[in-house]
Amino acid sequence: MKQPGINSLKLTAKCSISIDNELDKLWQIISTPGILEVTHPFCEKNEVIQWNGSENKDVIIYFNGRTMYRNFIDWNIGQGYKLLIGHNELADAMVTWSIEEIQNESVLSIDIELYLDHSLRHLPKVLRKIIGRMYLVPTMKSYLDSVLSGFKYFAETGDKVVKNQFGYNHLFSTHSNL
Repeated sequence: MKQPGINSLKLTAKCSISIDNELDKLWQIISTPGILEVTHPFCEKNEVIQWNGSENKDVIIYFNGRTMYRNFIDWNIGQGYKLLIGHNELADAMVTWSIEEIQNESVLSIDIELYLDHSLRHLPKVLRKIIGRMYLVPTMKSYLDSVLSGFKYFAETGDKVVKNQFGYNHLFSTHSNL
């Protein structure tokens, strides 16, 4: 999977959450192959293609049927990783996962750099930034809040997250909780 060109239109969404867990245990959780099946409120399946450090690859199949491929491009043990995500050979976004200790609390952060010229390529260029800022970034922040809440819930309770547990998301949810 490739990143779009350097002049591609990009917007960023970022969220963080404090988790009552030690950093090394949090790293074990976020680096476990297939972990999204138990932590992600919109993920039906998280199929591993390859898992061996910085060349990890997997697939997320969301409850609404959307399928996204993740290619990990940077892997820093105990700190986090970066990946490209998309549905074909050109990435829709770069996603950075990081963990750190801030004032004796473990903090998990996810930063998504959206590649609007690819993900919104069906729209005229003049509309991409407007729709990106007014719809995609807020929708992705809501998505990130739910995903981070899922990791927090799993890390602190050990219980599997259920479908739409932290709310509905227009891009990744189905209307039914069944």
